[in-house]
Amino acid sequence: MRKEKLYKVLLEPHVSEKANKSMVNERQYAFKVDKNANKSDVKTAVEKMFNVNVKSVNICNFKGGNLTRQGKAVGKRASWKKAYIILTSGQEINLA
Repeated sequence: MRKEKLYKVLLEPHVSEKANKSMVNERQYAFKVDKNANKSDVKTAVEKMFNVNVKSVNICNFKGGNLTRQGKAVGKRASWKKAYIILTSGQEINLA
């Protein structure tokens, strides 16, 4: 995989209470990823960018919902994709 594609697959770390809890307890990290990325793309990107070994990758799709209506115009949130990455024992990613 080319370096340009690596930076397009992983968009940003997903920070929430649930993600922080699973990061501490289970070595599981959450990232917002490109909508067209698959599990093997995410695994390769994480391994090459952070120099770690990935045990497994789970991907969730989130559908964008409708926002409030302003007259005839209806706003809509964008759809996005999140990947949960579980690392092998002894591995760690420093997101700070």
